[in-house]
Amino acid sequence: MNKFDKADVNVKSIPEDVRGNNSKNGITISKSSNQIGISNAILSFIMYFSISTLAGSAVGSESADNIIHWGYLAAYLIFAVLFFYILKILSSFYFGIYENITLKNIVFAIVCAILVYLINYSLNLLVWQKIFIASYDILIVDFKSLIPLPILIYGCILGPIGEELVCRGYMLKGLRNKYSTTLALLLSSLVFAVIHLNIVQIMNALFMGIVFGLLYIKTGSIFSCILAHILNNSIAMFVMNYYPHNF
Repeated sequence: MNKFDKADVNVKSIPEDVRGNNSKNGITISKSSNQIGISNAILSFIMYFSISTLAGSAVGSESADNIIHWGYLAAYLIFAVLFFYILKILSSFYFGIYENITLKNIVFAIVCAILVYLINYSLNLLVWQKIFIASYDILIVDFKSLIPLPILIYGCILGPIGEELVCRGYMLKGLRNKYSTTLALLLSSLVFAVIHLNIVQIMNALFMGIVFGLLYIKTGSIFSCILAHILNNSIAMFVMNYYPHNF
C-alpha cells in the first residue's frame, strides 16, 4: 500500500455524518467545518450589517452627486469582498456557490422570485400601507428617488449577492449543520429582515427570507437564491421607477 492508498483509506474511515456529502475536485468537504454557532451568526450579521447600512445609505443619498455614488459603491464592493474573504479564511467555511446549478433549480428560482414579488406587492397595497402609513410613505419616496445607475447596481445585484451569501450561504447552511432546520431557517430569515430597517421592508423581507430559505433547502443551491433575489429586486425597481402610479 503506497501513501496515496493509505490517505484514501483514512478519508473513507471517517464517518459519513462527519465527512458530509460535499466534495470539490475529489476532496471531501467536512460537514463540521461548515458548522457555525449562534454567536458566529450574530457577529457576521453585525459586520455585514455595518458595511451594507453605511454603503446603502450613502449610495442612496439624494444629496450626493453621481461620482460620490460610484465611490461609495466601490467602497462597499471592496469591504464586502474583504469581509467574505476573512470569513472564509477564519472559519474555513465552504460556500459552494456553484453547486447544484441546474435548469430545474433555475426555474425554481424564477418562480420563487415572481411569487415573492406578487405576494409582497399585494401585501403592500392591501395591508402595510394601511397599518404602517408613515413607513410606507417613506419607503415609496426612497424607492422613487433611486434612479442613478449605482443605485440599480447596488439594489439589484451587489446587495442581493451579499445578503444571500450571508443569510443563506453562511447562516442558514452553517446553523442547519449544527441545529435544527427550523431554527436555522427562522434565525437566518429574521437576520435578513432586520437588515432592511424600514418596518414595511422588514415584513416583506421576513417573508422573502423564509421563501428563499426554503428554496435553498429544496435545491441546495445558493446560486438559485442569489438569482431569485436579483430577479425580485429588479422587478421591484423596474415597477417603482417606470410605473410609480401603481403605488
